[in-house]
Amino acid sequence: GGIEMLDEHGQIIPAHPQQNQNDFEFPIMDESSVDVSLSKDDLVELSVIGRGQNGNVLKAIHLPTLTRVALKSMSVYDRGTRHQLLHELTAYSKLHSPHLVSFLGAYHDAGVITIAPEYMDCGSLQSFVKRNGGRMSEPAMKHSPRQAILGLQYLHHQHQVHRDIKPDNIFLNHFG
Repeated sequence: GGIEMLDEHGQIIPAHPQQNQNDFEFPIMDESSVDVSLSKDDLVELSVIGRGQNGNVLKAIHLPTLTRVALKSMSVYDRGTRHQLLHELTAYSKLHSPHLVSFLGAYHDAGVITIAPEYMDCGSLQSFVKRNGGRMSEPAMKHSPRQAILGLQYLHHQHQVHRDIKPDNIFLNHFG
């Protein structure tokens, strides 16, 4: 799943390059194209808002900008996870569109990388529809797919493809 990068011929660039079994470096910290400048001290954790594949997802405030973020943490001791995370952080740090969840940055602490995407106060499309008894207003039904398509169109123009499009991975805020 996640966002994959495409080469100039439209072929997916592998997220998990072949590597020596004894390799145990932390490439995420050496990658200059990834913004890992976020400081843990600049964040105030507010509450647990969900459970991700690798642990809890926390709602927090980035104090310097007063931006609400969702903190998602992943262990970087696992080689496959490290490369997947590096790949995703590289993609997120280069993507800027009003139709995509924005990315504030990331930080490394005790073998764990924490990423800080924009907090989407309405949750996923899946959870939104469930909370509302399987219903959505007509304006929301019109607006949400349009925003998702515009986001996918932007990814396409950036030579990237999202390989896990589903209601759980489409996030909404009070703006739509």
